[in-house]
Amino acid sequence: NHDPLTVLAKVDTYTTHGNGTAADAVKWLDQAQRLMPVDQTGQQSLWYEKRTQVVYWAAMRNEHEAVGQALMLDDPRTTVPAEQKLIDQLNLQMYAASLQIYQLQFDIGTQRGLATWQQAQAQKLSGPPLDALRTTLLALFAQRVAVHLSKGEEKQARDVIAMGREIDADDRMLGLQEVIVMAMRNTGNARKLAEEWSSDPIYPRMRALVETVYAAKMIEIGQFSAAGGAVEKAVKIDPNLLETKLARAELLAETRLEDLRKTWAENFREIGT
Repeated sequence: NHDPLTVLAKVDTYTTHGNGTAADAVKWLDQAQRLMPVDQTGQQSLWYEKRTQVVYWAAMRNEHEAVGQALMLDDPRTTVPAEQKLIDQLNLQMYAASLQIYQLQFDIGTQRGLATWQQAQAQKLSGPPLDALRTTLLALFAQRVAVHLSKGEEKQARDVIAMGREIDADDRMLGLQEVIVMAMRNTGNARKLAEEWSSDPIYPRMRALVETVYAAKMIEIGQFSAAGGAVEKAVKIDPNLLETKLARAELLAETRLEDLRKTWAENFREIGT
């Protein structure tokens, strides 16, 4: 009976039940949109919710081409003003970019985030909506930097910080992350850079993190005495920091268990704990 709700129910087979592909779900969304009566605002809102779900699951299932296809569909909500539709569309695009970076699709997610920001500027968006997009984009950069830091990828982290600084040179999170990136290369310079945050409540945590980064570098090259000194500094600065406890645990494992059998370590890795 050309009922859009019936077609939208097909979308659930992909989102809720994990059957079919994102490309199938996009086709169903497109079909439902074509059948949508102009006066059925409830159905139009439901369509919009379903599309957001498709974007989420397509990104999480690494069907990234379909993410772009879903985002290209027109918004059928007839009672929503054009400006609000634009804001919602840009926010959804930025949400998709964040999901893709979460899935380690760095280039795709970053390009989408930057393109969305440029689109917002081209559309002369201003005020709180533009500020919100800027905040989301910068958080997206910080999210990517955090992943690079966790993998010890100092150069990649530095490059992403530079990209974010082009959007906002004074962003707090990127500034704090820059201290850690600096510590991976030169701890002395990182300590000096951290001093710029001495009046900030987060300063003790940052100083302790710098010392744990130094300790990790020293452990890696077998300089356990230097690593121990850095860990003790970190403990005095912020004894409850998780990274401080992890650094101390790693140091103890390297220095106090001389009779540790390699097979024990191999077995522990296999457990995957």
